[in-house]
This record gives sequence, C-alpha cells and structure tokens, in this order.
Amino acid sequence: SGFEHKNPGKMRFTGGYMRRKLFLVPIILGLLQFGAFAQSFDRITQILDAKEINAGQLSYLAATYLNVIDERSDEKAAFDKLKEMGYFDDSFSADSPVSLKKVCAVFARAADIKGGFMYRLTKKSERYAYKEFLARGYIPVNSDPSMHVSGANAVALFNSILEENSK
Repeated sequence: SGFEHKNPGKMRFTGGYMRRKLFLVPIILGLLQFGAFAQSFDRITQILDAKEINAGQLSYLAATYLNVIDERSDEKAAFDKLKEMGYFDDSFSADSPVSLKKVCAVFARAADIKGGFMYRLTKKSERYAYKEFLARGYIPVNSDPSMHVSGANAVALFNSILEENSK
C-alpha cells in the first residue's frame, strides 16, 4: 500500500523543526558572505596601503571589476587571468611594479574606454591610454608616465574612471 515513513511526525513541514532549519539557512549564508567580504576587505586594505602598486594588485582590481575571478582569489590568480587575456606580456610577474602608463592601459581596457583616434589606432597602447587619461583630467598634467603609483592613487584613479563611465 505505498511508502510509509516509520516516524510520520518528522515528515510534517509545518512543525517547528523544519522552520528552525530553514531559519538557519540565511544566517549561515550571511556568515559565509561576511567571511568572503572580510577577506576581500583585507585585500583592498593591503592595496590601498601599498607604496607602489604591483601587477598582481592592479590585476586584482581589474579582474574583480571584470568579474573574471572570484574576489576571494589571490593577486597571483588575478594576474595570471589578466595575462591570459593579454593585459600583460612575459616581461611582467605578479610582483612587478607597474608604471602609471601601465595602470592607465589596464584600467582603460577593463573599463572599456573607447578613447580618441590615436588610442584606437595604436590598439589601446599604454602611451595613448596615458594621454587619454590626461585629456580626460583623470591624472595631473605634470605626471610622469614612467612613475610608480601608490595603491591609494590607483584605487582613486579607477574609481574616477568607473564613476564617469556610469554616467
């Protein structure tokens, strides 16, 4: 005569047992998300505190924005992904310091900046990404394209770009 459960009292979904279990699901998910958020927050803090941003840190900012890595990934994984996508050549490693013009090139490509004629003609070269950012006022006129950039300045630059692009 069909399937009969040995303890039919536990099969009721209207009882407190099941409601308590379902109540815990959002709490557990929230704690897991908080753990990921805390890890991501620590990584951003390290980037902000960097005297000179390196290729791995730069990659982490761009790759998380592009959603091509999980924000719990490390800088090496972010760098490897962006290198695979053509953002870096073999002369770079995740620990390599990067110039302002490289920061501009990575951010311009990640934010899909259309740019001017020379930028497009040179296939989004670092030099013309830098000049594009000068023209748009993202970076000071007296900046040196070969200078190294602090983490805080890199984050502020990326914020400016994304803010303008969202308009």
